[in-house]
Amino acid sequence: MKRLFLILMMVCLINPVFAEDSGTRFSSLNGEIQTFPDGNENAKKFAKLQTTIMVNDHVVTGEESSAILSFTDMSTFLLKAESEIVISSPPSKDSKIDLVKGKIWVNVKKMAAGGTMEVKMSQAVAGIKGTNITCETNAAKTEDRITVLRGIAQLMINETKETMQVAEGESVVVKTGGKTEKQEINVQQESDKWKDELSKMGDSIELNEVPDTIRQIQQNESEKFKVINDQFNSLSAAATVSDDDSQSFKKDAERFSGVIMEDSLILNSLQTKVDKALATAGLSAASKSQIMTYQKMISDGKKGLQGFQSEIGKMLKFNFRKAAVTTDQTTQTGTSVTTQTSTGATTEQEEALDLDGLTDFVGQAQSKEGDAFRAIQDQFKSLSSADRVNTEDASAFKKECERFLSALGDDSKALLTWQNKIDAARGKTNLTASQRSQIAGLSKLVSDAGKNLQSYQSDASKYFRASFQKGTSEEVLNVQSRVSASWNDVEGILKDLQGSSGGLSQTWFNDANDRGNRALRELSEEATSLQSYMDNNSGDKDAQNLAKQISSYQNQLSKILRDLVVVPIDAAVLIEIQQTDDVLSKSITDLRSSIDVYNKSLTNAQPEVRLRQSLSILNDFSKARRLYVNAQRLYDSIMRKAASQKYQTSEQEELKNTYTRITDTYQQLGIAAEELQTQLQDLQSQLSKFLK
Repeated sequence: MKRLFLILMMVCLINPVFAEDSGTRFSSLNGEIQTFPDGNENAKKFAKLQTTIMVNDHVVTGEESSAILSFTDMSTFLLKAESEIVISSPPSKDSKIDLVKGKIWVNVKKMAAGGTMEVKMSQAVAGIKGTNITCETNAAKTEDRITVLRGIAQLMINETKETMQVAEGESVVVKTGGKTEKQEINVQQESDKWKDELSKMGDSIELNEVPDTIRQIQQNESEKFKVINDQFNSLSAAATVSDDDSQSFKKDAERFSGVIMEDSLILNSLQTKVDKALATAGLSAASKSQIMTYQKMISDGKKGLQGFQSEIGKMLKFNFRKAAVTTDQTTQTGTSVTTQTSTGATTEQEEALDLDGLTDFVGQAQSKEGDAFRAIQDQFKSLSSADRVNTEDASAFKKECERFLSALGDDSKALLTWQNKIDAARGKTNLTASQRSQIAGLSKLVSDAGKNLQSYQSDASKYFRASFQKGTSEEVLNVQSRVSASWNDVEGILKDLQGSSGGLSQTWFNDANDRGNRALRELSEEATSLQSYMDNNSGDKDAQNLAKQISSYQNQLSKILRDLVVVPIDAAVLIEIQQTDDVLSKSITDLRSSIDVYNKSLTNAQPEVRLRQSLSILNDFSKARRLYVNAQRLYDSIMRKAASQKYQTSEQEELKNTYTRITDTYQQLGIAAEELQTQLQDLQSQLSKFLK
């Protein structure tokens, strides 16, 4: 009983059926993505969107491939090419993954109360809460890099157990021995490095799913924004707000900002898909009208997200009341101010300064222009990342920039007026030490505000002068359409390979090779055609991106074609092997029948008679043995050539199964022959005595 229990325990431990679902799912797959259980790399299988990822499963991206994973806590992970992670914890408030190699992009949007998300690397562990970061570890596992694009990350060095904080716009390199290097980075430039992979968000959404997708986004984000807005109104109306409540609110707002960012990426992807559909030749009037409706829905969705982002920006900048402020009782008569202190004593101050309202003006101006700038900056990023910007949107954006620059000019003039007032106040005689300190502080306040406005003005001027992608040329669109058609055939080959539970036939592999080589020739022709276009249009980014995509397809297809090479098996060989199987099956039946007859009828016969019968039976076994040896040589010669294949054909599997049956049958013949051989030796001994 104890032994049975141990066996059952071992089965439970090794059987993947008992593994726990991690709750993680693929939301986008590009290229070759594989998964396998920890410690069992031989169980690798190609990933599909519906693949269930278990706890401790590895996810590996191949060359020119990428994957986007969504966690139950709404976190999103993006893997670049040649990366590997391990989902090392079940769905809970504390989520963990191991970055084995490569690069990942992480956006944590929602955490359970007190929950954490950890990324474990070779040299460090990054702790994340409502943060957008990238992590990288080299293949030698000697160096990690953590970069924060939004929020704050906590970093623990594995060797020294030292902890450090990495803020937005900072990158830290951790090397063997616990050595660290921190540097500032340009967040926009760092984000642009992930532009191609992030553009895949929403790829799996079909054109007819666009309306439901947009409605779902609008409904979800409206509900979330209402919750955050209610929290803000409650906190802003409170007499005092604790630091914990303030920080908790800001983390929620930052996470919502991350949700908006991903939604914007999805809408950009849908915009590209809709624009391509609209450019399709031969569209009916009804189809064109429907697609244009989708365009309008996407445009409205983007505006809604921009509105949410603008309001969240204001909330994040707002300073809640940290404590109730008590002031001395003050009375003012004429130009003289009398202050009554808490002890009842009175002090006489000099003439009041004419600077009332300056602090409020600067605060309001910075808040107003800061919000306006962030809204314009978000619009600029959205338009810059779009594949196509129509003239109306570009014109509307430039008008927004003009209005903003005009408002900045008005605020700058007002600041200059306030600075003149400060200079006049500074020139007054009999200023108290308190007044001089106040004037110095106000002067610095105006100076800092002026620098901020100048910075806004500089960036807004650049945005105003920027030119956006006006649309893809018809020639490039035609090439893109033909390339997509060629690659669709290749994807059909991959789907057949992934969806087949058994081997595919030699005929299928021959046909797949022909299709793959035809697609490779077509891609080469399109690359030549596109290069000819680019020679005359060197600045066309769409053409440049398409050229990169064609090159990527060519590299992937060359690898696929190498994997499709199989050793063919002639039909005559399969017939010969099958006949051998039939003959051996009959031989064992005949052999056992002969032995039964021998044992029943010839037991009391003369030794020489029994000897002749035994030799006859052994002669039949020798014939069967020769058949088996021939089958063995034939099987070995074929399968030795096929050993380096990635895939097995159905013919090879049939050959393998038939040979396995032949081997089993021959072993049974051998057992019967051994029994007869023992009896033959006894007969030979008896016959020898008889002859003597």
